[in-house]
Amino acid sequence: MSAIDLSCLVSGDGADKIFPVDIPSNKTVGALKELIKAEWPVRFKHIDAVDIQLFKVPLPEEDVEQAGDPPLNKDAKELSSRRAKIAATFPNLEEGYIVVNPAAIIELRCLVSGDTTKEVFTVKIPRNDDIFHVSLPRNGADRASNPGINEDAKELDDPFAKIADIFQKPQGGEIQVIAANPVAQWKRPRSPGSEARIWPPKRQNVQIPAVEHLVAFLNKPLSDAEKLPVSRSIFRALISTTPGRNRCTEEEVSSVFRLTYDDNDGILTSEDGILVHFIPTVTNPPPDSGTEAAFISAWDRNIRDIIERCVSSGQTIRAGNRHTSIRQLRPAYGFLINKTCPFRGEEKGPDSMENPREELSRKVTWIYNSTPYILGYYASGPTISLVALTPPARLGGNPDIYNLVQTDLRWRRERIQNILHIINLSTLLVPLSRLMEGSGAEFMRIQRRTCMIESTSSFIFKTYQDLAIVRHLRSVYAMLKDHDVPNVDYLSYNRDQVVRLEPRGIQMKPHTKQELHDCVRCVLEALVALHKIPLYHRDIRPDNVIRRVDNPSLWFLIDWEDASGPETAARPDFATETHSPDVFHDGHGAEVDIWGVGLLIENCAAPVSLPVAAALSLASLGLGYVLGSKTAYTESPKVAPELAPQPTPAAQDDEDSSDDEDETLADGDLSLIKPGLLEPCKMVLVVRTDLGMTSGKIAAQCGHATLACYKALLKTNPALLKHWERTGQAKIALKGSSEDQLLELEAIAKSLNLCARSIIDAGRTQIAAGSRTVLAIGPAPVPLINQVTGHLRLL
Repeated sequence: MSAIDLSCLVSGDGADKIFPVDIPSNKTVGALKELIKAEWPVRFKHIDAVDIQLFKVPLPEEDVEQAGDPPLNKDAKELSSRRAKIAATFPNLEEGYIVVNPAAIIELRCLVSGDTTKEVFTVKIPRNDDIFHVSLPRNGADRASNPGINEDAKELDDPFAKIADIFQKPQGGEIQVIAANPVAQWKRPRSPGSEARIWPPKRQNVQIPAVEHLVAFLNKPLSDAEKLPVSRSIFRALISTTPGRNRCTEEEVSSVFRLTYDDNDGILTSEDGILVHFIPTVTNPPPDSGTEAAFISAWDRNIRDIIERCVSSGQTIRAGNRHTSIRQLRPAYGFLINKTCPFRGEEKGPDSMENPREELSRKVTWIYNSTPYILGYYASGPTISLVALTPPARLGGNPDIYNLVQTDLRWRRERIQNILHIINLSTLLVPLSRLMEGSGAEFMRIQRRTCMIESTSSFIFKTYQDLAIVRHLRSVYAMLKDHDVPNVDYLSYNRDQVVRLEPRGIQMKPHTKQELHDCVRCVLEALVALHKIPLYHRDIRPDNVIRRVDNPSLWFLIDWEDASGPETAARPDFATETHSPDVFHDGHGAEVDIWGVGLLIENCAAPVSLPVAAALSLASLGLGYVLGSKTAYTESPKVAPELAPQPTPAAQDDEDSSDDEDETLADGDLSLIKPGLLEPCKMVLVVRTDLGMTSGKIAAQCGHATLACYKALLKTNPALLKHWERTGQAKIALKGSSEDQLLELEAIAKSLNLCARSIIDAGRTQIAAGSRTVLAIGPAPVPLINQVTGHLRLL
């Protein structure tokens, strides 16, 4: 199933606000509307997806980025069929782009009954929304203290009459008093008396119940203050005695709604910070069938809208139109409080073969040490199941799912019961988020200097604009893996500009002496292996040293974008407060990382009184540890001649028959070969096959040739040798057909300033004296070697 990238623009916006939408080609126009609504949740919050108009507009002759708002003229084709397939609608993506036209808006002058006309305010309302209104003459209104509702007031008996039918042509000379306004875009300042009308009231001293008591907690009756106050007309409209799905008794309605006897008092209004979405939640059932996109509005009305009204400090996220690898690890819906996600859900259409319950567990890695559970739901079409996610047997595993209550949203009484469940559930989210704060942020998007960072409970995703940084990171992480560098993160996935890193840890400072000891130990262990390569992190500071989730005694280094080999360049863009003075000059090395260890000690939250000097002194001990471990293996102890091991007769014979390298052709400038930081190098050994040498003879001749090149470069280009050793010491044996071919290859190699040595056999065994047996070329960067021997076959 292929995906189509569509360029979309909201009518009224300039072309600089064009946004992409990625949608499978087998989806419908109706699914596209749902996806656009999900991508712009705030802008289309109070507009149903079915009311969004889509127009296919031809591209203008000028550059689309410079064009203004494209007019919806005769050339614009409305996509009116919700069932039309995307692939058939857009056979050619070069034809144009999509203009999104929201439902028409009416602008009204409004006044709350009981207020003075000095408090008139303006609201914008979709034409197809419900409203309750009173029309008042404006003449002399500025002098009125309280207009009130008089004999000219017109009451609407139908509480769900459409705005377009009531206000066909709103007059500038009248005021409309709104009793229940669903889409206020301006919030009038409160009068002191209106504070009593705030809903919902805060439930005091909420204790997090044990998981086995959660069902009783969700079904707990609401107090009168916690119920939604509605007018008599609305209350009556919610009751239905007609048999069928809409049947709902007065007792069932009163479990959530509170009747007020004055239709102009105690009604939920925008002035109270509450928009009346609970009424459409009750009156509008979900569809019986359809795709996942067809149910998004229903799920939002019955879950998202209620949660957002009950917990104003939270933030909603949806998987939306993210990169595929990120979308697969984000919940379909999540509610964030203080960077934690105490409530999340997975959603599937009724005909989907995927299991949303299993997906809910699979997408969560349990990192919440002191949290008894988190809350969530899974939905399959009109059926919603509220659940608790409980800790697995081991930290870092997937949680267990504990089912709480299940609701069929096609029935009105169950939608009302679901409102009760969600109101009760919402009181637990803030206490749970406080317990989760120590586990680090989830699903937050952070813009950094070089990338956008997004986190899940398992991984960190980074999206870069510069592909060169991605290539650099791939090489660095490959080197860390090849050299088994401990206490570092690793790259587990890369595609295009996105890299996925793990493990996900907790960003924090050490708070105890033991934590500080563990942190410094882990960093120094990493530096021992890192500096042997040699590779320098260059950006060691508290933000880049992370504690593991599964083992609090282990810490690891992250952020390798600025890592460098021994030929380091100055970094004037680094901050002087968090980086060594040496990093601002070329040629710095291990000392900048050790300075960073001192910074960690100085800035820790542990109760240790270490001034800067003492911190850096402690870090210098680490420097001695690192440098000592680097040099200890490079020197061999001197052995007395009489204690030195004596060669066996066979080995002595091999030494006596040591062959000479031919240096007839002069070398080029061997010092000119300088590979890049992580550029692979190799040495090739071209073996003459026409001599019929045995495998043992070939091995001895190749050893002589390798040593000859090594000795030559040890004097002229030792940095190249170190690089070759650091990148794996690759040696490749190739077939050579004759002595003339070896001489030709040697000449070409030396003309490219490559080290080349051919071996002349002494003639003591197997072959005639003076025979040219093996030609060694390198080591040098692979592309350069291939210019000489790329056409030869492997031995």
